[in-house]
Amino acid sequence: MFALGLREELREHGVTVTCLMPGATDSNLHASAGMNNTAFGPGMKKNSRKEVARQGFLALMNRRAEVVGGDAATKRTAIEHRFLPETYKAAPVAPPSPSHVLSTCR
Repeated sequence: MFALGLREELREHGVTVTCLMPGATDSNLHASAGMNNTAFGPGMKKNSRKEVARQGFLALMNRRAEVVGGDAATKRTAIEHRFLPETYKAAPVAPPSPSHVLSTCR
């Protein structure tokens, strides 16, 4: 929402803001964030950072407000996440714990 608000504020000045939502991307972000033992760890298929950047750049050049960068599965997940509770979406990034997973999915 921040990017969309910023986009509206800057519109009259001729500045374009595009919100890039990349999903899981092949970078060191997850390792740096200590997420190797989560669903986003080394075993997860991730999108090419070059492809995500290309999609973001094209969206910016086409003055799009938002773009989900990545493959079809990433785009499908972004649509599905619009309808899921925040606690359910947070569960995959938490360290594995059976009691934690059960409590967040109620």
